[in-house]
Amino acid sequence: MVLAKYKSTQSKLGVLFLFLLVVGLLVCSNSLQTHSVTNPENSSNEEFAFTEIGQWIAEEGVYALDVTIDGDIAYVCTGDYVAILDVSDPTEPSLLGKFNQFGSYLGEIPWPEQIITYGDYIFVLAYWHDYSYCWTNKIMVLDVSNPANPLLVQEFNIQRLIYDICLVDNFLYVASSGDFRIYNVELANAPYLIGNFSADNFFPGAIGIHGSYAFLGSHANGYLVLDISSPTNPFMVKNCTDFSITRIHFEESIAYTLTRPALYGSAGRNFIVFNLTDSYDLEEINRLYVSEENWDFIFSDGYIYMKTCSSDFRVLNASNLNHLEFVYQSSEEELDAQGFSIVGNDFYLAAGAEGLLIYEVNYPPITITLNQSAFLIFIVGVFACGIFLKRKRR
Repeated sequence: MVLAKYKSTQSKLGVLFLFLLVVGLLVCSNSLQTHSVTNPENSSNEEFAFTEIGQWIAEEGVYALDVTIDGDIAYVCTGDYVAILDVSDPTEPSLLGKFNQFGSYLGEIPWPEQIITYGDYIFVLAYWHDYSYCWTNKIMVLDVSNPANPLLVQEFNIQRLIYDICLVDNFLYVASSGDFRIYNVELANAPYLIGNFSADNFFPGAIGIHGSYAFLGSHANGYLVLDISSPTNPFMVKNCTDFSITRIHFEESIAYTLTRPALYGSAGRNFIVFNLTDSYDLEEINRLYVSEENWDFIFSDGYIYMKTCSSDFRVLNASNLNHLEFVYQSSEEELDAQGFSIVGNDFYLAAGAEGLLIYEVNYPPITITLNQSAFLIFIVGVFACGIFLKRKRR
């Protein structure tokens, strides 16, 4: 009887010790943190640095405004044309061809502003500006199967000012002054409108697509969430006026956003990371105050690359969402940062009069830290299991 009770007690202790070991392992794994902290004001910091490896310069008076990379091809928006470059060797980018047949509107020359790649085609958002009014936008579709001879195959003007375009699968989403449109682009040379949502007095300025929902940001009027499960009939499911989203990017269920108060001109701009708690509700994980307007950003391997309104850029370490830190900041005196793309360790920067600059990114070493309490639980669990096994052998 005593032996049976002893064995029962021993068995219960074994379960308890095993439980402590498992809990310790789980807590330890969840408490691992990666940090790479540098001074954001020090652009030559040895831990996180950019080494220039290549450059392409356009003609005098032509400025590189944005860049999009597709494989070994770089599409560069300039103030006059779209340049198509071979960047298979980033140290020696070379011009393959250019497209400058945009025409004019009211005597003004267009500026290609944004490019989206789609197989052998690119969608180019261009606008005409006379320094007092933005008269119109056009979305132009180019066949770039022969980079040396890009061809215009389609264009459409929606008679509204277009603020953002986004391509997901076979659908092109367009945010313009007063509405949101969905185009079917399965046949890129013959896109057609299949659905739209009227957003008068909202002025959508940013698009983020997550599953069956479209998030529409605005500089002053909060943000909207539309159900786009039926592209022919998008409808609103949420109208939030607590804050405005000026840019949004999704990585699985995490939303990275640039925000500002829902009152134009107010201070308080933030970079906020949200978790999607269900299909479209945002739950804040962390935020970082940014001192000035940040126009855009891209996400790559746990880092956020931001473009600011003062033509510099900064890098944010977001590998640990509970510990956001800036690790790099350029200065306006160094360069004129207009737009950028990153592929692997190669960073492509549209730098105005300096053309396209190509850098190699030197990432800092990863420092792993462990929560001391979690480590203590783990050690106790291992020690207890050792004692239990030793007694069991007896």
